[in-house]
Amino acid sequence: MTSVSRRYPHANLHGQIVHTLGRRILNGDIRPGDAVHAGSALPASRTALREAIRVLAAKGLVEAKPKIGTRVTPREAWNLLDPDVMAWQHDGLPRPMFLAKLTEVRAVIEPRAAAFAARRADAAARQRTAIAAQTPRDSLCDRGATTGSGTDRHGDAHLRNCS
Repeated sequence: MTSVSRRYPHANLHGQIVHTLGRRILNGDIRPGDAVHAGSALPASRTALREAIRVLAAKGLVEAKPKIGTRVTPREAWNLLDPDVMAWQHDGLPRPMFLAKLTEVRAVIEPRAAAFAARRADAAARQRTAIAAQTPRDSLCDRGATTGSGTDRHGDAHLRNCS
């Protein structure tokens, strides 16, 4: 199964600018409302800078307006489910806070995905789902863990396949 959540490439100059500015925005070096002066910090052609700003705008991090310039948007406008934004947020936040926020997102999404998969599943798929649902709980309880650390990947993959 091909992943639809790919990160933006680092290979070219504008990709490097995207990642550099994205990290700076997410870790608070450039705050919402601040102007983005990419040219002074990152020497590059206008074309590369414009392309990087377009990518960041598509992620909801910046907004470019004539006569105003490029500014960081409020956090509410950010696409927090974008793979790059999630990675940059993880880079800038303490791990427990990131995991707590990720757990909240999963708590919203996973029950609906499970219901969707259950409606479409045949008997064999329902049996595999029941086994997958028990596995992470058992392995976490056996170790006394309080947060998942990859033990439920099998269950997640099964849910995606069923839905």
